[in-house]
Amino acid sequence: MITEIEKKEKEKNKDGDKKIILTVIVSGTPTTVEANPHQKLQVVAQKALEQTGNTSRPLSDWTIKTREGVVLDMKNTVESYGLKDGSQLVMSLEAGVGG
Repeated sequence: MITEIEKKEKEKNKDGDKKIILTVIVSGTPTTVEANPHQKLQVVAQKALEQTGNTSRPLSDWTIKTREGVVLDMKNTVESYGLKDGSQLVMSLEAGVGG
């Protein structure tokens, strides 16, 4: 027989594996990235760069922001910012890095 605690743990694990879709706009080019809420934002950012062909500059040259312009720390997780399925982010080269 499954206890209430085991049921809650299974639900927690099931939800933890749920992926969300984020739209990341990289230098004006939108792309969709599938993300696990528990992964760091740097993983999402790196996928977005690869998908848009922006691989000539390292990730450290880029910033990622909300649509409202709030700069996010890529070392934090997707869920730490409350990002949900369909959230939009904007990536751009940091000031002074564009060359």
